[in-house]
Amino acid sequence: MKTIVIFFSFFIVVNTVFANNFIRDNQNNIVLDTTTNLMWQDDQSIQEIEKNWGEAIDYCENNVTLGGYDDWRLPNSFELNSIVDRTRISPVLNYTFKYPNISINNVFWSSSSKYNDDDHAWVIEFTRGTFSGYYIKDDGNYDYLGVNKNDDSHFIRCVRDAN
Repeated sequence: MKTIVIFFSFFIVVNTVFANNFIRDNQNNIVLDTTTNLMWQDDQSIQEIEKNWGEAIDYCENNVTLGGYDDWRLPNSFELNSIVDRTRISPVLNYTFKYPNISINNVFWSSSSKYNDDDHAWVIEFTRGTFSGYYIKDDGNYDYLGVNKNDDSHFIRCVRDAN
């Protein structure tokens, strides 16, 4: 019984949630992936701020300070895919994240341009975990979500290297 009380007290003081290789810091609104060694933004702005691609890059690099860090950036498509949990259904975002923002049309920018197409970038939506601007509608058909860098505004989840 004494061990449980000590552990419980430690949990409250540290204020983190552990899930697989993800650790959430509730006080700073960040999630650390110990496998990739990436630290993820996970605050209320995830659900509120939409920008075009260039503005999203600028936002992460010049406007985000979380956990005392100001070296945030827009993640590439591989990094965004690393926080998808394919064992889950809607949202497919790892459950450690407090702000999933999972409406079907809520897509998040990556810093990765599409191959041979500098006008478009990769995006992901965390309802089903689909990439590249496509998602599956309820009737099973594919529908295109525009990912034009200059015209489209999408949500942003910044990342930083934890080293």
